[in-house]
Amino acid sequence: MGNLGSLVSPPPPTQHSQPPHHHEPWRPSVDKMSALHLLRSRETPMGLMPELVNATIGHQISSARELTLLLASFARRALWRSAVVLLSQARAVVDMPALGAALAACERGSQWSVAAALLEDFQSQLLSPDDGAAASVLAAAWMAS
Repeated sequence: MGNLGSLVSPPPPTQHSQPPHHHEPWRPSVDKMSALHLLRSRETPMGLMPELVNATIGHQISSARELTLLLASFARRALWRSAVVLLSQARAVVDMPALGAALAACERGSQWSVAAALLEDFQSQLLSPDDGAAASVLAAAWMAS
């Protein structure tokens, strides 16, 4: 992604596909659709987030709607790095609602510079930011100060 490569890196992978050492409880790996369902639930514990994020990032995103749902789930939990990585991997299906959800994740994470870079990067792809997108960048800047 344009100038965002230096701002974020993919989240580290988790190693829960095989039972870990005896001091950690073992959890089976999660498929993409189950991960999407769990990410959307407000009752999912934060301790599961790395595994759920890994189950979604790196897989084919089939539609802009699916991308927006995932990004909105990341935004609810301020998982801005994951949102930016997913957005960069699914560039072919990015639309304005998906970009808005990624900007909301940056806003919740107080990452105004990343939000501004996203706007700049996707503006060059002829996506015209709407008022909500601009508001997310301004809110992130305000929260960061």
